[in-house]
Amino acid sequence: MNILMISALAPVGQILKRGLERLGHTVVLVDNPSVFDDGMKSDYPLRWVLPLKKQFGDDFDIIHVHSPNLKKFFLVYPYRHAPMVCHWHGSDLRIWKKSFPVRHWFMRHAKMNLYSTVDLAWWIHGKKKLLLCPVDTEMFKPAEKKGKGTVLFSGGSQSFKAHRVLHKDMPAYLQKFERADVRPAMGLDTHLISITALECASCGLEVVQFPWMNREWVLKNADMMVIAKKLEEIYNE
Repeated sequence: MNILMISALAPVGQILKRGLERLGHTVVLVDNPSVFDDGMKSDYPLRWVLPLKKQFGDDFDIIHVHSPNLKKFFLVYPYRHAPMVCHWHGSDLRIWKKSFPVRHWFMRHAKMNLYSTVDLAWWIHGKKKLLLCPVDTEMFKPAEKKGKGTVLFSGGSQSFKAHRVLHKDMPAYLQKFERADVRPAMGLDTHLISITALECASCGLEVVQFPWMNREWVLKNADMMVIAKKLEEIYNE
C-alpha cells in the first residue's frame, strides 16, 4: 500500500511511518523538522506551495493528514478523490482558529476521522474512531537500575521544549526518574491519555494520573506495531 502522510505531529507520524514500513507499506512523509525529531527525517518539507502532485503523481492508496488546517488543505486538495484519513490530536479541534475555515471540509471528505483522546469525539462529524498515540517501546524501555524522584510535565507537547530534551533523548532522560506527573495543557482533564504519559509508563515510571498504567499495558494497547496494525485495518476498510 502506498501512503502519503502529511505532518508528523509530536512525533506520531514518524512512529506510524516506522511501524507501517515494517508491515511492508510505502510511506511518504511530508513534514518540517521539530523538537520531536528522533532521527527519522521527513521525506519532503511541509510548505505552503509544495507541488505534491507534480512530485509524487497519483499513485497513492491513502492520504493520511494529521491536524488538518488551511495550509494542508492546499496540499490535500489535488488528491481529494483518493481515500483520506484525517487524524485529529487536540488543539486543532479545541482551538477553532487552528482548523478554520476548512475543518468541516476535511471531516466531510474523510473516509475516517481518527482522534487521539476520547473528548475529541464531541467535535467530529462523520465516521470516527479512537486511536491511541503509538509508542516505540523498543526505544522507550525501563532502565536497568530504577531512578529516583518525580519528573513534572506540564503543558502538553510544550513540555518537551520546557525540559530542553529532544524526543530521541527522552528515554534516557525518563530513566533517571521513578515517577512522572503529567499535566495536560489548557487545563484539560488529567485523565486524558497523552503520548507523554504512555512513554513514561513504557519506561517503567509510575504515572501519577494513571496508577494502573504500566509497561505491560502500553505493550498491549499502544505499542507502535499494535497501533500500526490497527491503522492497517482502518486503511483496508
